[in-house]
Order: sequence, then structure tokens, then C-alpha cells
Amino acid sequence: FADTIGANRKSLSGLNNLLMQLRKLCNHPYLVLEDMQTIPDSLYYEHLLVSSGKLFVLDRLLTQLLAQGSKVLIFSQMTAMLDILNGYLQGRGLNCARLDGSTPHET
Repeated sequence: FADTIGANRKSLSGLNNLLMQLRKLCNHPYLVLEDMQTIPDSLYYEHLLVSSGKLFVLDRLLTQLLAQGSKVLIFSQMTAMLDILNGYLQGRGLNCARLDGSTPHET
């Protein structure tokens, strides 16, 4: 019985890892495919957009929203995705403020 429980825990751990990798891939391939991060700076911004459907749609939405004068909040559960979003926003020449667990707080 103990062997079965141990095998199930290993299977569950492997499944959780697979699900996390799929979550990362759904957000942006750069989160999973490390060799994609070696793209030259001159192509980085454009490649960010064509590599991720989510970022491509975000780009279209931001274009419309900013044209209307709207302000935008973007949430992510992954700090690595916030890094990608920061690079994207800088590529568009947009200012942004980032709040995550590493943001110092005032007392």
C-alpha cells in the first residue's frame, strides 16, 4: 500500500510540473523555451508579439484603449511574465509601474 501511495505522489508531482509548464507556455513561449531569449535587441519587441497570442491580443487592446485615453492595469501571477510585459511596454515606449513581491514598502 505504501508503495502505491509513493508512486501516486510521484505521478502527481510530475503532473503538477507538466501543468505549470503548460501554464507558462500559454502565457508566453519565452517562459519555457530559454533559447528564444537570445534574440537580438533589434528584433526582440516584434518577436515578443508574434510569439504569443496573448501578447498579440494585448497589443491590439492597448492600442484601442490608449487611443480612447484609458488607463490600464495588467495582472499576472508570474513575475517572469511581468518581466516580459515590462520589455513589451518599454518596446512600445509606454511608461509603467510594477508592483510585485519585491516592491519595497514604506512604513
